[in-house]
Amino acid sequence: MTGIDGTPMPGFANVISNQDAWNLAYYVQSLARPTITPIARASQGFAHQEQLGPPDVQIKLLERAWKYVPNEIHVKKGQVVEITFQPTDNGLGAGHGFAISSYDEVAFINGALVGAPKTVKFRADRAGKFTFYCATQCSTDKLHPLMNGTLFVDDAPTKTASAQ
Repeated sequence: MTGIDGTPMPGFANVISNQDAWNLAYYVQSLARPTITPIARASQGFAHQEQLGPPDVQIKLLERAWKYVPNEIHVKKGQVVEITFQPTDNGLGAGHGFAISSYDEVAFINGALVGAPKTVKFRADRAGKFTFYCATQCSTDKLHPLMNGTLFVDDAPTKTASAQ
């Protein structure tokens, strides 16, 4: 209601009623995305990560105008996934990042820049729907929070041939 001194944000204390201010606050809050609830798991620690062989799935992930392309990734539980992330702009000069909720320790990229893609490899060891997001503060306004997508890890068993 009072604004912030030294910024373009003006005060509204004598412009709208307290009830209208609360109504506006409740409306803005209704636009927020639901909170991510990470799955509890023991820390692997960066020093003791699983040694992975060749990937089962390779994904090229782009950043374009503060959005991921593609914004959905589908894999099967147990697969080794390799994601090569290539930004098309440098954000605020710090580049862009990539991390996956509940996979943060094994799927994390920070500061990827144009012309210098970064790669991460991890095992999709649990089924579910996970949010991936920019792990680098790439914008100071509304763009950075919108930079996210969804990883779907399917629990369906792999079909095998039978000799019957």
